Amino acid sequence: MLYGYFVEKSIRKSFDDVNNHRWDAAAKALASHVHHRVGGAHALGGERHDKEALRRWFERLGRPGASRAAPSTVPAP
Repeated sequence: MLYGYFVEKSIRKSFDDVNNHRWDAAAKALASHVHHRVGGAHALGGERHDKEALRRWFERLGRPGASRAAPSTVPAP
């Protein structure tokens, strides 16, 4: 039970760091090798495989308009 309390506290702090744009603090809590994937063909989609790449993704997540779909690469008929 006590272990679960500390794990939950750590996870909540990490989410709080991301929500409050403390990217470095959020990335500091990660393992050195991560595998983070967001599916879909949009601006936030793709995979990250290290702490620095995920920190940059957190920054992108916090930018206005980052969640809008990326422009289509298919030419109009």
